[in-house]
Amino acid sequence: MGGLLFVNKLLLGHKIGITVMDEQKQQNEEQINEENDINLDLDPTPEQDQPQEDDAPPEEAPLPPDATALDIKPKQRFHISKKMLVGGLLALLVVLIAAGAAWFFLLKDKKDSAYRCCALPPAMGAQISIADGIVQYSTDNKSWQDVKAGFTVKEGSYVRTQQNARAVIAMDDGSAFRLNNNTVVKLDKLNVASMTITNVSGEIYTRIVKSDRRFNVNVAGEDYTAMGTAYKTVNNSDFKGVEVYESKVKLTKNNLEVPEGKYYYDQSKDSSQQKKLTDIPIDKAKQDAFLVWNYQQDKKSSEFKDKLGYLKKVYEPEATPTVSPTQHSSASISLSGYKYDTGVKLNWKLTNVSASNGFKIVKSLSPNPTFGKDDYSYISDSSARSYAWTIKDGKTYHFRVCIYTGSGCSLYSNDITVSAPLYAVPEPSGTLSLTNPGGGVNFSWTLSGSAPNGFKLVWSTSTGPVYPGSSYAYYSDPNTRSGVIDASGGTYHVRVCMYKSGGCVNYSNEVDVVLP
Repeated sequence: MGGLLFVNKLLLGHKIGITVMDEQKQQNEEQINEENDINLDLDPTPEQDQPQEDDAPPEEAPLPPDATALDIKPKQRFHISKKMLVGGLLALLVVLIAAGAAWFFLLKDKKDSAYRCCALPPAMGAQISIADGIVQYSTDNKSWQDVKAGFTVKEGSYVRTQQNARAVIAMDDGSAFRLNNNTVVKLDKLNVASMTITNVSGEIYTRIVKSDRRFNVNVAGEDYTAMGTAYKTVNNSDFKGVEVYESKVKLTKNNLEVPEGKYYYDQSKDSSQQKKLTDIPIDKAKQDAFLVWNYQQDKKSSEFKDKLGYLKKVYEPEATPTVSPTQHSSASISLSGYKYDTGVKLNWKLTNVSASNGFKIVKSLSPNPTFGKDDYSYISDSSARSYAWTIKDGKTYHFRVCIYTGSGCSLYSNDITVSAPLYAVPEPSGTLSLTNPGGGVNFSWTLSGSAPNGFKLVWSTSTGPVYPGSSYAYYSDPNTRSGVIDASGGTYHVRVCMYKSGGCVNYSNEVDVVLP
């Protein structure tokens, strides 16, 4: 619009200028026609001053003596009246204003375009949809508050779970981050174009709705970028890496893609597993309580129930025939068993059948236990014919053994029942008090009670270190009363606890130490 105004005003000014020139030309021609004599003197004497009107044209200069009628031309001078001068100035002013307006709107359009181009994408909403146990929230990873389901979390904040707790952070688009116990996550970036979180410690299972958005989980300096929807990142003192359960994940630093059903540990306590693509064992996955919980969550979701990937293979194995085609029709497995001091001893024999992939021994409180549904133990040795199962709860169980095919069972033995011995496992009890008498990395503690399974000395740069989830040193001897932390260069928070069944109970007081 500003450009059109500018052109119109420019044309108007040009028209005014042409009109002024035409009027002056007409006045000059009239002056020549009215003169009767032509003064041919080259140096005429100025005539006596006489009053003239403002608009009267000035006298013409005399012609040379040899001039002809054809040489007579009006002198190219003209007189501008005040009215014409004011009109011209007004026209020029209008043109300048129009040009300024056009320039202003042009700059505004460029500025608006630059804003539209470079504005940051909006942040996505996120809230804690499940909070089982103690779940906490922090904006600085120092001050923490307990939160419940429905609490809104912000970009740049932290969420952590305590012992025996789990949490789910749900995004607006249906994506979810699921935290195992003793886990800390930082929500680095949560916008519609890109999402990045950091697995500070623990285990995080991510379920991402497929989109053009980039999604990363950072673990100890490595970015794990989603190329599908489901994977678990692990960050503890034993392992740091990823397990992929649907599609694949790309590793930035290691320049590698991890496909579905594989895991890759950038760091591992077992050197044979470090920096190698390895199959996720189905047996191990079945015994992973956090993974079982995630499978149950996925089954409830309309978005993910049909995208189970490797979890479907783990928890929904295809049915296999009772007798494989290569087996003789009279193939059979005969099972027997009895109770001994620390459990149940089982023996079996095969008839007209082999077991190249080994055996599965299954047990249940109900008759005819089945692999994939009930508790089991895996015997990979195809020549094995006995197994001692440590059970000390005094209950009566049903047992069967079957031929393992690699994904299921092809032939089951008879069902037997055996009552396990009752053996009371000593429980940790009492309290611990921790001190750092000489400063540095050496700590001592006192015990008022019993710790039959030993102690875990745990430390972290964050308050409230726990096991598993923080750095630790294990002392299995119940009589141990001192330990050393493997740390340097910073402020550390240290506790000692009583070890029990893969976890810790009865934590001591917390001691802070500054190390060089």
